Amino acid sequence: MAVWTCRICGFAADSLREVAEHLPCSAAPTPTRLVRFRERRDRIEDSLKTLVELKDRAALVEHCRRLIAAYSTPATAVTFSLVPYDLATDPATGWASTYLVMVSGYGPIGYTDAPV
Repeated sequence: MAVWTCRICGFAADSLREVAEHLPCSAAPTPTRLVRFRERRDRIEDSLKTLVELKDRAALVEHCRRLIAAYSTPATAVTFSLVPYDLATDPATGWASTYLVMVSGYGPIGYTDAPV
């Protein structure tokens, strides 16, 4: 039974390792629609209050850089990875799938609805 199926090429991963190895395929295309991002919070209601729409990966990197700027002096470059978090429709957000945004050297910062 597949753990995850890539929406781009149809690859069916049987383990989390295969998912991680296949993420470059999922992350390669630039989405044609705005990508939704919400900050990580204890309560979903609080997280949804931080919802922003971003045009591409560069905009997401810049947004994450601004979020961690208060905790990092001087502001550092942002390198992040996306981890499939919930690949079924989330009733709280309506997102078809959710990806955890992990910033290198910082940790989980939020969620996005598309692999950018």
